[in-house]
Amino acid sequence: MLLTSPELPRPSRAAVEKALSLLERKLGPSKVLSERDSLEAYANDDSEGHGCMPDAVVLARTPEDILAALAVAREAQVPITHRRLDTYRRRDCDHDAGYESNQRS
Repeated sequence: MLLTSPELPRPSRAAVEKALSLLERKLGPSKVLSERDSLEAYANDDSEGHGCMPDAVVLARTPEDILAALAVAREAQVPITHRRLDTYRRRDCDHDAGYESNQRS
């Protein structure tokens, strides 16, 4: 069965810009992707649903990074879509695209 998410309005450009500024300040620019070329890899996964281009991607490495991203989203009033690396069916290693190996023995 194909599950679809409800259509939600996109946040305003001002809200997105505020979120990006706050994310880069709190997490550092190395943990925040916002360039179109970088975001394209995160627009779709291997699920049956339709993807959409994110406004930003946070490369959270610690629980503190996640808490900071949630606080920014709340303050800037922008939604967060959670995605783990293993939502991809891809099992090979492609570090240039931001994926890590999920092979299991």
